[in-house]
Amino acid sequence: MDTIKLDFIIGSSRSILFRNLSTPEGLSDWFADKVDIVGNKFIFEWDEEEQREAELIYKKDNEEIHFKWLDGEGEFKFILDKDGMTNELILVVEESFYMDDDDQVDNEQYMPDEGDLALWEKLISRLRISIGAR
Repeated sequence: MDTIKLDFIIGSSRSILFRNLSTPEGLSDWFADKVDIVGNKFIFEWDEEEQREAELIYKKDNEEIHFKWLDGEGEFKFILDKDGMTNELILVVEESFYMDDDDQVDNEQYMPDEGDLALWEKLISRLRISIGAR
């Protein structure tokens, strides 16, 4: 499994940010068009056409939430941290996924490309807007 890790400074309170990372209402404001929850299963829908399901693996309120895609294509987690020097709230996004042997070059670890980074930057921009953060 390969993992990309991205850090974003979010000008918000932990509780507001965490609510938008862990509830269907919050996630549907920025991550997907529609989010439903059944037990520990989150159902994400985009453009009324694409749907994916993820299992809630771990949750510690106001600190971390971890999902695993049920299609077997990987996992993602959101971790709230604090910058030791500035005390700013940092959102750490970790996305792990399985790669076929054909996708790997000389068994080196996957490096995120501009598309991966652009997608997460767009999503985090939507998150900031939805919570009124800077």
